[in-house]
Amino acid sequence: MADNDDRPARAAAPFCDGRLGKLLGLGAAGLLQLAIWLTMALFPAVVLIAGLALSPMIVSLCLAYFVLAFLLYGTLITATGVIGTNAKDMQQYGMFWSIGSAIPMIFMEVLLRDPHGTTARILSYFPLTSAVTMMIRIGSDGVSWWEVPLTLGILAASVWIALRFAARIFRTGLLMYGKRPSLVEVFRWMHQA
Repeated sequence: MADNDDRPARAAAPFCDGRLGKLLGLGAAGLLQLAIWLTMALFPAVVLIAGLALSPMIVSLCLAYFVLAFLLYGTLITATGVIGTNAKDMQQYGMFWSIGSAIPMIFMEVLLRDPHGTTARILSYFPLTSAVTMMIRIGSDGVSWWEVPLTLGILAASVWIALRFAARIFRTGLLMYGKRPSLVEVFRWMHQA
């Protein structure tokens, strides 16, 4: 009976039962991995090439894009993971979001050749491709000053919206364990919860 009394409290705060901690822990692990890679890449480069200049502004912008993109993808993958009934389903649903982060790599040549072009700007403003595209464009000096706050704002708003919808899906999906919802039901959950 005590477990049933505790259920509404857990439903009211779906990310407070360890999933938020797991998401933040994985984000910290990703930042640590990024720091190790940068250290391993930059230390030999600095030793071999004394003229290497790395702007603190570029590093801080890339860090901001990384954190926002991680929160966006982590939230979306967590929300779609609730929809699946087994690990295979959850991986397949999560793969959709992972493909979104790889799209800028397909257009790498176009982004490097014309960082002010239409393709670069479209990919910069779309939340799923924004972080990777902007990091590529910032590194190639192909960004107008106003695009950085605009794309960071779009990415932050997308994180906020995704977090709200993910909480609604998570709240309802947690109560419907074992039943695979249809796409119509998922949209109804987001609307009603």
